[in-house]
Amino acid sequence: LRDQLHQMIVRDSEFPQNPMKAMQRGFEQAEASFLEFAHSESNSDQGSVQRSGSCAIVVLIVGDVAYVANVGDSRAFMSTDEGKKIVQLSVDHKPECKDEQERIESNGGKVYQNQSYIPDP
Repeated sequence: LRDQLHQMIVRDSEFPQNPMKAMQRGFEQAEASFLEFAHSESNSDQGSVQRSGSCAIVVLIVGDVAYVANVGDSRAFMSTDEGKKIVQLSVDHKPECKDEQERIESNGGKVYQNQSYIPDP
């Protein structure tokens, strides 16, 4: 993820004209790549694949606009007014939050003891 996500974003056909779409598709491609790797490494142990995951936050600056995308319990803040003000730019994706649990379940996933699992699409 660390080594490939940014490349997946900037190589997307939507980049740079639609940075938000390129970021979304980059995250989706990274997930698909991770799942493929995880299954090939542990095809006899589905439990480890189901509990595997990562978190990431990306801030992409294009001109004078900052685009923020995150997955997992990552957060981004921005300092303004010479450091006197702090603005939170993202919301953590934590399965113990009701909205996040509903999002996981509406996508076919399950939450176990505050851990989530979404089966392969």
